[in-house]
Amino acid sequence: MGFFVLILFNKKINNIVVFFLLNYFIITLIEIIQYITCTGSADVDDIILNIIGALFGYVLMKSRIGNKIIKKFKE
Repeated sequence: MGFFVLILFNKKINNIVVFFLLNYFIITLIEIIQYITCTGSADVDDIILNIIGALFGYVLMKSRIGNKIIKKFKE
């Protein structure tokens, strides 16, 4: 999530708080859909772990390596 959200919304996400809230909304929506449709297992731990993973992706994408990856996708 941290990787793809930053590539899709690179111009709009300049702040980690906006990034966090967007990922929280997307992940929570997915968990709610899983709960309603009884597919997979909807759990609070999934939300927490997915948010942590997205934050790791955010840090990686804001580093030098991430800037190179974003430049390749823009070409």
